[in-house]
Amino acid sequence: MHSKILPMNYPPITSWTWHANLLSVITNYKETNNWLYSNYIQLVCEAGYVIDFFPRSSAKQDCPWTYNQIIRRETIAMLTKDICQFFISCINENNYIFGVFEQSYFFKNCEEPLIHELFIYGYDLEERLFYVADFTFKDTYSYETVSFEQLEAAYRGIGEDQDYNFDGRGGIELLSFYSKTHYEFDVYFVAESIKEYLNGTNTSDRYRMYKNSTAGEYGINVYKAFAAFLKENPDFTDYKPLHLIYDHKVLMLERIKFMGLHGFLRNWEEIHKQYTTIYENIRNARNLFLKKLFRKSAAIDERIIEILHDAHNKEQEVLQLLLDHLIYKDAPSDKYWKDVTGTKLGKE
Repeated sequence: MHSKILPMNYPPITSWTWHANLLSVITNYKETNNWLYSNYIQLVCEAGYVIDFFPRSSAKQDCPWTYNQIIRRETIAMLTKDICQFFISCINENNYIFGVFEQSYFFKNCEEPLIHELFIYGYDLEERLFYVADFTFKDTYSYETVSFEQLEAAYRGIGEDQDYNFDGRGGIELLSFYSKTHYEFDVYFVAESIKEYLNGTNTSDRYRMYKNSTAGEYGINVYKAFAAFLKENPDFTDYKPLHLIYDHKVLMLERIKFMGLHGFLRNWEEIHKQYTTIYENIRNARNLFLKKLFRKSAAIDERIIEILHDAHNKEQEVLQLLLDHLIYKDAPSDKYWKDVTGTKLGKE
């Protein structure tokens, strides 16, 4: 086989590599929509500006549609000295590859270290290149190519203490699509997650059997947390917090449409219309922030903070309206359910 490219679909979330990579894979398959739209509702903000979804970086392992293998670098060294051939063999077995690489080798005249995650999804033997995905090439999530020599240098350029993959354990992760599973859309979990979002509930408390609770602001409180941070740090230049909030609105709009078309939401067109206003305002805030990077302006920060405040209030109204119009179909027989929404359960 001279070349192989595994399926990739541009993802609806493009703010963190772990979400973008996972969704690039599973959104090729419509059967994964039930899982996708049951999740990615809750947000968390740490230190005022580090914002992420629930599920977090473990989503690659937790998603029922993926098969994961994490291999220590020492194990790979024991198996082979030819890392490029190892990656080619993995791709031939339909494995995507995720790991931490020294990406300064990918760019001319890059004198500073550039250690970052990389997703590998194909190769071409004749051209001697790998197909890869990351944010470092264009500052947005993009699909690119690197030579065999560049990738080998980038792999070997990571020291043992620099590989932060898998919560610091390190190693190379092989990810493949696992089709022999099933996941029903969980409207009950959606309702519970939306209520936690509106209440600012610390969702990480649910997972204390795995790790300690994560301090921070949750759900709709993320708006106020980032607005306060932005006010105190006018020179802040990372657009990622606003882009993640924007990603959240993109996926919420898709979720509303999905629920409406599949009989889980009454009056969904009106709810979708009202939520579109929130989406457009957050998009404007993100674009204003990008504009600020080229022309500093206190007025721009003030406008962004105003938009975040308005979005906080408007989203409370629209999401409560959504809860009031949900249709709760019968749950799976092995599922225990209690009404977490505080509203009357709507039946078809």
